[in-house]
Amino acid sequence: MDMRSLVFAMQVHGLVVKLLNGDLKDTVFVQNSLIDVHSKLGNLADVEKIFNGLMFKDLSSWNIIMDAYARRRFIDKALKVFKSMSEKDTLSYNIMKSGLAESGYGIEALELFLQLLHSQSPRIKPNMSTYTTVLTVCATFTMLEFGVQIHGLLRKNSKYWIVRMDKPSVEVVTKAQMVDHYAQVLTKVLGNAKDAQMCIYHISWQNNFGFCCELDEECAQELAGVPGVLSVQQDENFGS
Repeated sequence: MDMRSLVFAMQVHGLVVKLLNGDLKDTVFVQNSLIDVHSKLGNLADVEKIFNGLMFKDLSSWNIIMDAYARRRFIDKALKVFKSMSEKDTLSYNIMKSGLAESGYGIEALELFLQLLHSQSPRIKPNMSTYTTVLTVCATFTMLEFGVQIHGLLRKNSKYWIVRMDKPSVEVVTKAQMVDHYAQVLTKVLGNAKDAQMCIYHISWQNNFGFCCELDEECAQELAGVPGVLSVQQDENFGS
């Protein structure tokens, strides 16, 4: 843990607490941000303290604390949170599934994936992060036949997109730097740098800066709203 970062976070936390007033429903976003900061610094004691002190918890509150437990392999605690949630979304399933997979529970991760697929909730449907995690589980635990089926499902639900970008605000010299720059843009949609890099299949060195990637339609629409993205159009020529 970076002690200077922790001390700074504690100072900011103290200031925020002093500034907050009124109904906590109006400040849950700020409280969630504090939980997330303490989680990233590995300070689980304060994560739990803030979470337990919330009079009003939204879906993000539950997802953030579940992620804090899952990242540190406290799978029992993460599962307890997951099962106690009155509502869930795709991110909830992805967090729990990744935590199970990284802790060696491959079968349980795949069972959770199947639950996600059969969910009737409009808020719960697989995205690129979902498929990437499942394919990793299949490769790690040598479930090749299931992996082939998942890959086929992924290709069926994904499309290829040409993404036009503003000129990078940072100096980009090498191909690796360009890929990293565009992966950072995609991460804002996918939430995971590894998933983002895997989605890119072409980058442009021309004046019309941009890249091509494989995404589902929902992610592509979300990507169109990211600052610096000029347009997102389907690539009709690739994959046909």
